[in-house]
This record gives sequence, structure tokens and C-alpha cells, in this order.
Amino acid sequence: MKTIKNLCIVLCGVFALQACSSDDAPAAEDTQSYLYQKWELKKNTTSKNANTAKIDVNAIKSIEFLEIGRYILVDTSNTIYSDTYTADLSKKEIKLSNLGVLSISELTSSNFNFSIVDTNGAKSTYTANAAEKIETKINKDIIKGWSMTNINEVYGGSSQEKTVKAELLMTAYGTIFFNQYYESGKSTFDLTYWKWKNSEEKTICFRLLEEDTYNCEKQWIKIDELSKNSLQLSIKNASSANSVIYKFIPLK
Repeated sequence: MKTIKNLCIVLCGVFALQACSSDDAPAAEDTQSYLYQKWELKKNTTSKNANTAKIDVNAIKSIEFLEIGRYILVDTSNTIYSDTYTADLSKKEIKLSNLGVLSISELTSSNFNFSIVDTNGAKSTYTANAAEKIETKINKDIIKGWSMTNINEVYGGSSQEKTVKAELLMTAYGTIFFNQYYESGKSTFDLTYWKWKNSEEKTICFRLLEEDTYNCEKQWIKIDELSKNSLQLSIKNASSANSVIYKFIPLK
């Protein structure tokens, strides 16, 4: 009887520890998924070397982490900073290429508190909330990275530097990230914002700046074809009967 009683005590202790563990700390994969969001900054505090900061820390509007290992930082003047990142969540650290090191103090599904020490040694602390997610029920396959396959058709007649690769990234937080790579090794990117025109999810409205008004009657993107393995988009303009067709396969 005493042995059974002792066993019950041990088991109760194990279950209690497991319950505490699951309540106190989210699984590593959950924490990783929390990161892949757009975060809107609410407050910041500069505590060190503010006059040497690489960017205006008081003007950062948002930061978004993409699953392909790229971050997008936008300030209040709509200047875009984007490069690659490497996250080591076991150390609560994210290395932002060409910017600095981000240290996490809190990361949940809705809150993100962190500090950044940039490459000039300036340290700033931020509080951010998760941005609103675009509801997508039908065409969920579009929310990922895509590699363009008809580059020569679209850019072949251009007098500009030859494009050798182009990537499109549609995020669930209303961001369209388009990256072009050139024969010289240089690259450029464009950032626009999107939403569905209606619940049919066949037409995408877009705007160049977040504060602009969507005008889906003037210009829009039509989904011609979409599957897990292919995407075809047409850029439409009300002032022209012509449209530019872009074809993609999933980005690897």
C-alpha cells in the first residue's frame, strides 16, 4: 500500500512538472512561427549611442520576418530596409544582415518586445504588436515565395540591365515583395501592399504606400492560374487594354 502511495506521489509530481512546462514555455516550433509575422512598432527607447544609429530608430514603423530568411523594415518616410536574417531562438537572438543584432525579450503570437544593437553600436528597445492578417480561404497557395519563369518575355526587350532572376513573395500580412537580380550581380526590390477585392479571391487590389487608398477600378492584379506548383498573374490597368503576364513556380 505504501509503495502504491509513493508511486502516486511521484506520478503526480511528474504531471505537475509537465503541466507547468507546457504552460510556461511555448514549443520551439510555435515560437518560430510567431516570428513569421508583420510587427507594428508601438514604442521605442534609445539607450545607447543614439547619435551614431544606422537608421532613425524613432521612425521605424514596422518589421516583417519572411520564412525565406529575409526581413523587411519600413520607416515612417516609407524608406525600406531589407536583407537576410539568421535566427537562433535558443539564444533569443536574430542577426539582421547589414543592420545589427536583435535580442528578444518577449515573443508571443501577438506581442514582440526586443532590442537592436546596430553595427555602429547604437542600442534601441522596441515594443511591437502583430499586424492584422488578411483572411484567405480559397487561394491560400498564393501566400508564399514564387520564382518567375518568363523573364525573357517580360524583360527581354528592355534597354535596362538584363534581368536573370526575379522572385515574388506574397505574405499573409498584405505585403508584395518583388526582387530582381541582374546579370552584373546587382539586385533591386519593390515593395507594394495588397488585399483581396472581394470574397471570390480572384482579383488583388494593390497600392504603393500603406497610406495610399486602394483603387481597384484603376489598376489591379488578376489571378489567371493558381495551383501549388504554378502561378500566373496579369497586371491590369483601366486605361489600357493590354496587360503584362507574369508566370511563376514555387521558390526553392
